[in-house]
Amino acid sequence: MKKSLSAVVSGRVQGVGFRYFIYRKAMNLNVLGWVRNRPDGKVEALIEGEEVDLEKMLFELRQGPSGSRVDKCELVWKPYAQSVTSFKVMH
Repeated sequence: MKKSLSAVVSGRVQGVGFRYFIYRKAMNLNVLGWVRNRPDGKVEALIEGEEVDLEKMLFELRQGPSGSRVDKCELVWKPYAQSVTSFKVMH
């Protein structure tokens, strides 16, 4: 079943390649959405796809790339909205 996942990740997640790490994982799992840095130092993502793939993305969000440190991952699961057509790194 398709769903949407909104995530806000805090810790050392900016300046360590976190967004591009998530982008590469999203491409491998064929999920849609976006990821961006926030002014408060957190990274925010919206990811849509099959629930099993979103669970895999959630694992990656909690791990992050080497050099990062994930302290907290705030999640909101939502019904699938078809609000995106690709996966983008937002600036």
